[in-house]
Amino acid sequence: MRPRKSKRKPARKPAKRIAKKPVLKDGKCSSHPKYAAKRAPTSDCPVCLKVWRLKLPSESDLKKLKLPKSEEEIGAQNSTVRELIRGYRRGLQEKLRDAARTGQDVFDPKSPLSEVLKPEGKVRVETAVQQQFKKQDCIDLLRGMAATNPNKVITRNHFRNWSGINESTWNQFCGTFHEFKRQAKVVLSRQQHWLERNIAQHASQDHYQDLDEQRWSYGEKYTRPNNRRIQTYVCATDFHDFHCDPFCYRVFLNHICRVQPDKILLLGDVFDLPEFGKYSNDPRVWDVVGRIKWVHKLLEDIREECPDAELIFFEGNHEFRLARHMCDGTQALKVVLNELHGMDLEHLFMLDKYEVRYIAKGTLKAFTKKDIQTEVSKNFEVFHSCFIAGHFPEFKKQAMWGVSGHHHKHEILSSGENSFYGYWEFHQLGAMCVRDATYTNGKCWSNGFATVTIDLEQTDETQLCPQVALEYHSIKDFACLAGEYYFRRPDEAVPR
Repeated sequence: MRPRKSKRKPARKPAKRIAKKPVLKDGKCSSHPKYAAKRAPTSDCPVCLKVWRLKLPSESDLKKLKLPKSEEEIGAQNSTVRELIRGYRRGLQEKLRDAARTGQDVFDPKSPLSEVLKPEGKVRVETAVQQQFKKQDCIDLLRGMAATNPNKVITRNHFRNWSGINESTWNQFCGTFHEFKRQAKVVLSRQQHWLERNIAQHASQDHYQDLDEQRWSYGEKYTRPNNRRIQTYVCATDFHDFHCDPFCYRVFLNHICRVQPDKILLLGDVFDLPEFGKYSNDPRVWDVVGRIKWVHKLLEDIREECPDAELIFFEGNHEFRLARHMCDGTQALKVVLNELHGMDLEHLFMLDKYEVRYIAKGTLKAFTKKDIQTEVSKNFEVFHSCFIAGHFPEFKKQAMWGVSGHHHKHEILSSGENSFYGYWEFHQLGAMCVRDATYTNGKCWSNGFATVTIDLEQTDETQLCPQVALEYHSIKDFACLAGEYYFRRPDEAVPR
């Protein structure tokens, strides 16, 4: 048998106790008699004032407000207000009786204000006539009112009071009053307004044009072609200035000194510059100049180790962000104007001093994050028709050997084999910065860089393009590159 359900009623909640207002007698509070009256009997007890949250005005405030002080004045003031209300009601009843006698429309005083017409208006259209109004009749009425008042903005309230028709007459055709004005061509239509905003949006980006032309020209400077059969490239990415891992930095410089590559590819995000990022940073610890000088030191060290190599700097999203701030003249760059030698990107990055090719093919006229990614993805280059390199891995579907950066994690994103390139792989390289970040989980990152060797001579008749060999060098606390062993020193310890 099923147990019986209890028929006991739930316990009632205890009723809220309503505290009684304390009564003052002989200058003492009935609830708190220990507090004696100091000024007036109504303001002697601070506990009562706290309970009832009274805000008693001072005598100076009473004089400014001209409040009545006696009971006679209070009664006279209340009677005046009551007389005003009675007079308003009597006047409203008289207007309704006059309207009924003359045969005019009688409106209910409780109806919405949108259906109440101003008595002083020019014309009052009868309800029967309003019901026969069509959309074009309402539009002609609004356009006529706008034409006769060219210096006045026709608002909803003005049209209701002076057009003689209720709002329900026109909003059944157009909905909102703004759309009503669009239909009457008093204001721009939705399409015209969209075109106007689109023009304004693009006009706000016109100041980027001059710097765009400068950036595009840097890719053709400081080239160093050679006719060697074996071409060696060293590719590294994501140094992030101050956040560079010192052990990775030492291994990288030592490796390029031993290998002496033909080309050194910096695949973007050599700068970090959190001052210009979306993550909040304390402006008191900004050091824009120090970060830019750190990159100068990197380029100087590379050029000292490999004076004959062609140094190629691909623009990443962090460099893209810096270029935009240079055009906008933001607060963070004012100190750069004072301490460095100009706003020219070539001189700011010292591309001329260290003979660096700067690959920037996208435009700075980007509006959204997706637009920025699209423009930065254009910063790539194809070498000898068989090897592609850039910052974003958007060209991994090109079915050819290639490397990219940005994501700080080594992965073979795609691989395959075809009749032109043979077997190929596309590598997303690890970063050169430390695996520690406050804005994300840096433990999933990896450190390393790659060495690419290209054989330009076709030894086989069936070979359609040069052969490529790619070797990725993983770096932790230990690294082995070309038979050389490296170990992290105590002074190179970084947070993990």
